[in-house]
Amino acid sequence: DIRYSANQRDVKRYTTEELRDEFLIQDLYHPDEVVSVYSHVDRMVTLAAAGERTCLHRKGDRLLENFGTHYFLERREIGIFNIGGAGSITADGVEYRLGYKDCLYITKGTKEVIFSSDSEEAPAKFYMVSAPAHTSYETKLITLKDAAKRPLGDANTSNKRVINQF
Repeated sequence: DIRYSANQRDVKRYTTEELRDEFLIQDLYHPDEVVSVYSHVDRMVTLAAAGERTCLHRKGDRLLENFGTHYFLERREIGIFNIGGAGSITADGVEYRLGYKDCLYITKGTKEVIFSSDSEEAPAKFYMVSAPAHTSYETKLITLKDAAKRPLGDANTSNKRVINQF
């Protein structure tokens, strides 16, 4: 799905249905498939992968034709959260194991990314956001256990919580 920038004057006249069509992303997870939504707003790509084994976009995909690249992360970086069961991501031959709420950052220039689930009954569900990148950094796994914990709020105001910073 490719979404184009909306003009702020036009958005004021949108119906609820038009606003949902323009900005709401639905139906992201399909078994054994990477689903992507490219927004011209900040050139962000929202992606999802679930199922036995899937690969990030490769040459010939419609999305790459719009980017003018040979592989998805040629000029992009990606942050990935696992919001499902246990699974793994293999980036250029290096496997990273992700449990529930673990996060993986994959740097620009990574050519092959493969997603897999440990269990068909409880598949991994990888939620991803990709942005243009101008520099390469280290690909890094951060588990929920290793995330910086930031307690906030107060029980008296019903907003006591812990923010996990990845």
